[in-house]
Amino acid sequence: MATRANKQTAIDFIQAINSGDKDCLLRLMHDAATWTVPQSAVAPYAGTHQGASVIADMMIGAVEQAFDADGVYHDVGLCVAEGQHVVIETRMTARQPTGKRYENAYVFIFCISDGRIVSIREHVDTAYAIQFFAMPE
Repeated sequence: MATRANKQTAIDFIQAINSGDKDCLLRLMHDAATWTVPQSAVAPYAGTHQGASVIADMMIGAVEQAFDADGVYHDVGLCVAEGQHVVIETRMTARQPTGKRYENAYVFIFCISDGRIVSIREHVDTAYAIQFFAMPE
């Protein structure tokens, strides 16, 4: 039963990113949660970040700064749960204010304890993201 609930918590987290719901993100994470992004990502995202408010601010801020807020969407594909761990594969699509379209695949690995996310490991094609943001519009 906990595995099913953990899976729903992870899906709710992705949906909160889609809707830009910072309060929901905060409710879903443990106060001392960590978010680890590949070292090859651009600053300030590369590395491990700690604290629910830091993570929520960075996730929502990244979307608001780079894209039209209502045009960002993570489409959930594969979602597998075992015990405390949930793995979700998504395809994020978004548009910049200029109309330039972003599309990248993500894999999030969540560790959930007592109904709250304690860690998130993100895997993403950082080379594509770096090239996308470096190219003129």
